Amino acid sequence: AAAAAEAEAAAAAKAEAAAAAEAEAAAAAEAEAEAAAAAEAEAAAAAAGAAAAAADAEAAAAAAQAEEEAQAAGEEEGANEEAVAEQAPEEADQAASEAAADDADEDTAGEITEI
Repeated sequence: AAAAAEAEAAAAAKAEAAAAAEAEAAAAAEAEAEAAAAAEAEAAAAAAGAAAAAADAEAAAAAAQAEEEAQAAGEEEGANEEAVAEQAPEEADQAASEAAADDADEDTAGEITEI
């Protein structure tokens, strides 16, 4: 009877040890799953950060290009205004020359008529 009780106690201890080992394995698996989920979340956050940085860089490049185009347009407009300003006196001189030539032609025509 003592041997049977001792064998029963040993079996119970063995079952208890097996249950403890199983619980420890389950806890380790859960910890591993949590670590994998945390790593995945960290990777997703890093990807989102990279996407945000890329969007910022793209926006900065677009703003720089727009500023460059606006500056180029302003320079072109200034050059056009300068060209018009330079051309105006030349056109005025030409008109004066043509008017003087017309007067000379009229004078010549008048002299020929008198003769």
